[in-house]
Amino acid sequence: MGHRTWSSRLARGVVAAAAPLVPRTQREAWRAEWEGELAAVGGDDGATLHRRRRSPLAYAMGAPADAAWMRQRAIADLTLIDDLRHGWRQLWQQALVGLTAIGILALGMAASVTAFSVVSQLLLRPLPYPDPDRIVTLWERRDDTPAPADVAPGNFLDWRDRATTMSALAGAEPYSYDYTGGDRPEVLRAVQVTEGFFDIFGLPPVMGRYFRPDEHSKGANQVVVISARLWRSHFGADPDLVGRAIPLDEVPYTVVGIVPDDFQPHLLEDLPGQTAIWTAKAIEDYEPNIRTGGYWQVVGRLAEGQTLEAANAELDTIARQIETERPRTNTGSRVQVMSLREHLVGDVRAAVTLFAWAVGAVLLIACVNVTNLLLARGAVRQHELSIRTALGASRSRLVAQLLTESLLLSAISGLAALLLAIGAVRLIAAVGPRTCSG
Repeated sequence: MGHRTWSSRLARGVVAAAAPLVPRTQREAWRAEWEGELAAVGGDDGATLHRRRRSPLAYAMGAPADAAWMRQRAIADLTLIDDLRHGWRQLWQQALVGLTAIGILALGMAASVTAFSVVSQLLLRPLPYPDPDRIVTLWERRDDTPAPADVAPGNFLDWRDRATTMSALAGAEPYSYDYTGGDRPEVLRAVQVTEGFFDIFGLPPVMGRYFRPDEHSKGANQVVVISARLWRSHFGADPDLVGRAIPLDEVPYTVVGIVPDDFQPHLLEDLPGQTAIWTAKAIEDYEPNIRTGGYWQVVGRLAEGQTLEAANAELDTIARQIETERPRTNTGSRVQVMSLREHLVGDVRAAVTLFAWAVGAVLLIACVNVTNLLLARGAVRQHELSIRTALGASRSRLVAQLLTESLLLSAISGLAALLLAIGAVRLIAAVGPRTCSG
């Protein structure tokens, strides 16, 4: 027991001798921790077998190394802070050089982030629908006007009845309703859709259901599906809204479902803003006879195992059959089938790819210019660095200082680039291709 007491006293002396190496703010906690460890080693209660095999003095021999490590870490932290302060002073003293470098880097990085965001949204990000590659859009195309155009109702009905490469086809007609259930009348952007429209996209509703087949007949079609955004903004996300009627054009329409925020196929661009409501389309008696002057947009889902090429070939055959049957209205009328992503991206794929490569080149040029600027600045600072070397600064210490200044410059440039990129992405979302807005 006496040997253990003597060893414990020496161990506490070693800890006390090493304590001044620990930074002042951490010294008391450090000593308390080590004394607790020594008490555990020297006593029997709660001590592990491994600890009991070691004397307190042997255990305390690790205290000086631990204290020295804490001192070294504190010095490194203080050195980093000093380097940051010195780097900030250098930027402040040479504000023109610093602002020029920050501006060049910020513009280059902001352009790169913006380009990547656009490329990701348009070309890389998957569409939020099950099996999105099977969702297609269908357009009329005249031999004398090769640009795709909206579809006439009569032609759509023939395509739907005859196409076998499609598991479903549905039409969408732009519309608008006067909503009078709020504080003041409001025009809501709407779309009238034929049977199976929501099934093609495959997104389940947030609440309720979509239209039943029988609700696409006259007298039974006073039902409405609303967007989640409208549900929140006009009805306070009321969980009991489904099943209640809302006034549209002074007619009560029963809310049967709420579509999720992801459901924005951007098929119709005739009205400003995003679609707020969808109503069940009942085919009018005269619409099967409309073969020219299309005003519907058509969406479909490829049948299992079918390809876009097979669908185009079949629909072209069907169009030629209709041309033979109805030469007065359908001469030269053809069908163009394209994927939903191709419809959303449009003709901007090549432009976006070129834009991304150009922006990458701009960032490379910006980095080269800033490098040259910093090298020129370093030549001016040779006198300062020589003095610091003469005072005892090592080469590694000078390199660390210069790296810290470069990191500070990069951090400020990155923050500025982030703010610029956010503004640029929002601007592109407002005026750019449809998919940039959701």
